Amino acid sequence: MITSTDLEYMKEVEESAMGSSGTIYRATFGTSVLGNQSETWSAIGTVICDIWPINRTDRERLSEGLVLSESDYFISFPVGTDITISDIVENEAQTYQMTFVPKVTWQTNLRTEAKNYNNRSIVKG
Repeated sequence: MITSTDLEYMKEVEESAMGSSGTIYRATFGTSVLGNQSETWSAIGTVICDIWPINRTDRERLSEGLVLSESDYFISFPVGTDITISDIVENEAQTYQMTFVPKVTWQTNLRTEAKNYNNRSIVKG
């Protein structure tokens, strides 16, 4: 059986192997003076991470004359990273919309899933 000491060691090894970093953005919602809903994205932190594609090819489709590309990615963060399904992550001029965040406690890293649309960055905030 794995002890808590073993698990902590494995977490340290995972974190030391993460070779990138990402800025996590979270939306807050409000109402303008005219009663319209407003959305503001704020950086809540920058953390180490690893990002790699789930599929080796992008899925492209045509919508109203525009080619739309979407790619699925895994993003691993240190265990305990404050990230939700509604957040986005910016990394090297790319934006990733979170699509899955697991809620388990025994893992050695927080392996999430995200989508990148049209291989571009979306400036928020």
